[in-house]
This record gives sequence, structure tokens and C-alpha cells, in this order.
Amino acid sequence: NIFFTSSGSEWSAASGGINVSTDGGITFPYFYSKGESNSLFCLNSNVAWASAYFWTDYPAWKGYILKTTNGGINWIEQYKDSLYNVTVINSIQFIDQNTGFVIGMKFNGKTKFFKTTNGGTNWDTILYTHRKYNCLFFVDQNTGWIGGSYYPDSSCISYTTNAGLSWTLQKKHYYCEVEKLYFINHLTGWATLYNSSKILKTTNGGITYTHNISNEIPCKYFLFQNYPNPFNPTTSIKYEISKSGNVLVK
Repeated sequence: NIFFTSSGSEWSAASGGINVSTDGGITFPYFYSKGESNSLFCLNSNVAWASAYFWTDYPAWKGYILKTTNGGINWIEQYKDSLYNVTVINSIQFIDQNTGFVIGMKFNGKTKFFKTTNGGTNWDTILYTHRKYNCLFFVDQNTGWIGGSYYPDSSCISYTTNAGLSWTLQKKHYYCEVEKLYFINHLTGWATLYNSSKILKTTNGGITYTHNISNEIPCKYFLFQNYPNPFNPTTSIKYEISKSGNVLVK
């Protein structure tokens, strides 16, 4: 992923490692590699954290959390998987210089959630049996969301108000996989879906999410049959509304 800082520098994390551009993206000089990096968070132009997945640790490939305090010139290992405890870290976010959150996928299909309150020097971890390991987003030190697969609890997003000690299932019975989450406050946020052009939006903290079914403007309105039937826990009703005041009832 790519991260922009207020000073104008651009950071990139990719399969080859970490690159930093200081000329507006014209060039991205190679800075550091500890294997594949697929998550990056910059607090400012000097302090940043990145994930790494080091294949030279084979047969026990390991996940890393790295930190720099001098603009990417040097990186230190803050976390490293133990032998045969592989974690592919997918998302890193820091609220301030001390409080940060990380989520990743263990090779047994479980989710691993990380939290630090001292800038990454120490990490507390929790294992979950669900597969919401793709992404996370926190709006403060306590309130955040994680997203991923709906399996096995039929919920592709979960919500916490106590920094991950407990979670509330959201977007239930929606059989899609959430790839990225982004919130601008406690109420308004968006979620992108894996292998889909749909973008979900919420304005009530994730209690409900909506998306545009089509960009086409209907010339009439029509109420479709709900699915599944109303005897299920939830049901969906698709409808079309005319843009103009002249409608044709069908």
C-alpha cells in the first residue's frame, strides 16, 4: 500500500519491501526489505511501522512488525513470530505514538489481533476463530472495526468499543468478504469488498451499511419480491424510484 505524509514524502509497501519517495512520487528508492511487506502506517515523515513476511525463514516463514524513527533509513524488529507460529500481517494502524493495532492471518485460518500501548515495544495478542483478518480501522484508542470473511459466524465486520477486549458482529448474513475499512468519525465509514466493485457505506457506526445497486436512473418505480422470505432473520427488498415526478406504476 502507499502512505502519504504531511511533509510530502510517499511511502510504499509491496512484495519487494519498503520504498520511500521524497520527490513527489517520481522515484521510489529502495529502502528496506525483510521479505514481503503488505501493510504500512506512517505517523509522520520520520516515524512509521511496517509489516514483513520473511520467506528466508523457511520452513517456518515468520511475520514481522518493523519500526523506523529516522524516515526509513533504519528499521528495528518489534515483533517476530516464534518457530511454526506464522502470521501474515495485513493491517497496521497507530492512533498516536504509543497506541497501535495490528491484525493478521495465522496459517491455521484463525485471526490474530495485536495491540500496543508503548509504541510497539510490547504487543498483547488475541487469537480469534473467525476470519476477519483482512483489515482494521480505529477512530480512537477504544473504538474500531475489523473486516474480512463472513465465515464462520455470517458476519464480515466486527465492532469494538473497548480496544478489542470484546466485539459486536456487524453486517450479518452478508456473504461477501471485506477487504478495506475507512472511517472519518465514530459514525461514518466505508468498506470495500474483495473482487467486487461495490463500496459499502455506514452513517450510524456500522449498525447498517448501504451500497449503490446501479448507476442507471429508472424511469419508473418498481418494488421487487423480497428475498429470502420474511420468516428468515433478515430479508432484502430491491426497489426502483423514478428521478422525475412523473412515474409509471407497474
